[in-house]
Parts: sequence; C-alpha cells; structure tokens
Amino acid sequence: MSNIILTTKCQRKCQYCFAKDNVLAPMEFTLEDFKKIIDWIDLSNDLTTRVGLLGGEPTLHPKFIEFLDYTLSKKLNTVVFTNGMVADRDLLLDIIKTAKKNDVRNKENLCFCLNVNERKYRSEKEQHLQTIFLETLGRVTALSFNIFERDCDLGFLVGLIKQYKTLPIIRFGLAAPLGNRNQFLKLSDYSFIAEKLTEFSKLTREQDVSIGFDCGFTKCMFTSEQIEEIKKSKIDSFSFDCGPSIDIYPNLDVTNCYPMSKVLKAKISDFKTYNEAYGYFNKKIKEYPPVYHRCKSCDLFLNDECGGGCRAHKANG
Repeated sequence: MSNIILTTKCQRKCQYCFAKDNVLAPMEFTLEDFKKIIDWIDLSNDLTTRVGLLGGEPTLHPKFIEFLDYTLSKKLNTVVFTNGMVADRDLLLDIIKTAKKNDVRNKENLCFCLNVNERKYRSEKEQHLQTIFLETLGRVTALSFNIFERDCDLGFLVGLIKQYKTLPIIRFGLAAPLGNRNQFLKLSDYSFIAEKLTEFSKLTREQDVSIGFDCGFTKCMFTSEQIEEIKKSKIDSFSFDCGPSIDIYPNLDVTNCYPMSKVLKAKISDFKTYNEAYGYFNKKIKEYPPVYHRCKSCDLFLNDECGGGCRAHKANG
C-alpha cells in the first residue's frame, strides 16, 4: 500500500509521535500534485490497489474531500488514517456524500483507521470529537493502537468496538525510535508485550474481534505457544515482515516508511512507476541491520520468516 501524506499538520502531541519533526515544519499537498501521484500509483495497480491517506491529520487539509473524491473515482481502495478529531460536522457529512457519489459499497473500498490513545492520554476535546466521529462513521472505522510503553491497557479497545459498532478489527503498532525524542517501546519489553497481546487475543476471540499486527514485531518476541494461542483468534494480519510502505510527502519526497524517513528517501521523479520505487526501497531497507545482533544467524531471519524488527532501532536509536 502506498501512503500519501496530505498534510503534516496535527492537533495532537502524542508522546510516541513518529512525525513530530514534520508537524513542527508543516507542509501540504497541492491538488495538482496529488492527482499526479494518484495517477502514478494507478498505473502500477498490479502491485497495489490500496492507497492510504495520512497526515499529520489528513482531514485538516482544506481540500480533503476533493482528494478523497479523486482517489475513490479511480476505484483505488482507500484507507484514511485519522485521529478522528473532526470539529466540522459538515465535513463528516461530506465524506458520506462523497462515498455515495463514488458507489462505495464496502470497507474494502473505503475505511477509516482511527488511532486511539488510552483515556489518560486523551484530552476532553479529543474525547468529545472522537465520540462524534465514531457515532457518525463508526461502521466503516477500524481501531488502531500504538504500543509505546510497557504499562498499557488494551481492554478499552473492545469496549469502543461494542459501544460504537465499529468494524471488529484492532490494528496494533509498536512505537520505534525515530530520532525526534519520541517515546517508544524498548526491545527489552518486547517479550512482556507479547504476553500481554497473547492474553488480549483470548478476549478478542470471545468477542469475535480480529487483531492485526503492523510491521516491527519480531517473531522471537513470541513463544511458539503464544503464536499458536494468538492464531486461535481472528487474525487480520500477523506477519513479521519489514518491507516498504512507500510514503509520499507534499514536497514529492518518497520514503520507505515513517520510521526510516530520515535515512531512506528519494524524489518521486527518480522513479517511473510505483513498482520501480517499491523495488528500490525493498532492496535498500535490507542494507540496514535488524534489531538484534543474533538475527544474522537466526533461522527465522535467514529463511525470511521474520524481517528482524523495525530497522529504526539501529538507524535512529
């Protein structure tokens, strides 16, 4: 999936923020450049038919509806990564109108990935606006939670799904060091979090909720028993790969991913197609060492069963 960073503006200041430096130096896509990028991606739809619209907070862009409309008109399956803090209720209604206009029929065509923090890290304003968002678009929204500390509570996520009838999916990500003084999960806490996720998977199984794991997880952080236990639940994604996500910025920089954006980037003009960009970054990311020294002699790593965790631990840590 290719990700387009519509704007680097954001209303929140999350401790684990992977884009803090960009938020402090805001920039936004022009509609003209956005259409060029969408057309460029559309030409390579043998590799990707999904597009992520990101920020910052993408809905803050004044042309967000026009961006969404153009992406959907190309029949690209679209995921909007949002914090749900949409103060303009008319914008929420315009999203629904745009979806109907483009004959969106299911969550594969359009869905929202709502990043939520624990209640202790949510302001009253954030809480209020996310409630409105979920009441309006909950049925096409999946929850996302970034793990950045050992002491985290996961139980509230199932409560939100049941309360607002969201898509029964929870995406988990591991916060990694990004060179901007963000908080992140220490490698020494990975096995502890693996146990916590294993126990949580039992709850999701009882509640018929799927769980997905974003990149950065290492296979060795789980025991074989834990992996088997998790696999009893509904799994949206559970791989240990480390590959390009292809993030494209308003200045037309293209990077491997947010965590590696400082060390692995190029210009979109360097590549004729999305396939070419993907191949370039897929090769370059493997030049960076995996998170553990032992990975280099590990059968899981050597046999491509594990990507060796997020390379940002070595590049930015």
